[in-house]
Amino acid sequence: MVNTKELVWVVSFGIDEDGSFSDYLVEQIDLGNYSRQAAENLRNKMGKGVFYNSREAEEWAQKQMEEPVCNCSCAKRCCQKNE
Repeated sequence: MVNTKELVWVVSFGIDEDGSFSDYLVEQIDLGNYSRQAAENLRNKMGKGVFYNSREAEEWAQKQMEEPVCNCSCAKRCCQKNE
């Protein structure tokens, strides 16, 4: 079995004690190094923290950092209401 490279950029956030984002990190990963199921789960998040382009990942992360905290019970920016 040959592993085909499929490079994507994944955004991770640091979370403050109050649940707000403190910072973010954009990392390049190769989906070819993951199980089929894990790779498919990441592909399903394309455009929502997973990107084929590093610039899009940076822009998305910066936008998330600028978004106000949502008003639902989660009190975090990561709420699905903000998608």
